[in-house]
Amino acid sequence: MSKKNPFGNRIGVTVKALVRKVNACFSQHGIDLTVSQMVILNLLNNDDGLCQHSLSEMLNKDKSAVLRQINCLEEKHFLIKVPDPEDKRRKNLVLTKPGMNTLEKALDVENELLEDILGDIDQRELNVFYNVLGQIYENVKAYSVC
Repeated sequence: MSKKNPFGNRIGVTVKALVRKVNACFSQHGIDLTVSQMVILNLLNNDDGLCQHSLSEMLNKDKSAVLRQINCLEEKHFLIKVPDPEDKRRKNLVLTKPGMNTLEKALDVENELLEDILGDIDQRELNVFYNVLGQIYENVKAYSVC
């Protein structure tokens, strides 16, 4: 009989719990945003003018799922779609001032929450965790069998 490996389950459960907690904190602070939407705004903040296709690739998500998020953010006036100067059929996504303000508030709330959650964990242990997590990520990217 083989030993069960709880790694995948533990990571999944932890990530889901963290996302739920961050979303709840956003709601409590009156921030009309989800973690998924914050990730998109953050990507646009770092690289204004991305198109939907680029976002889909960066997020490793289906184009239609990303489009739903984009449309929601556009309805909230957090981003706008502008024609690409090189390809008029393509639309680039640009963060608006309200989007930037909301992103800044969301990042502040997220950072405060993470300080509370990670506060009693020794910095050396966190550094080891970050290094191991980084190595796992690199291994996943390099893994070609499936």
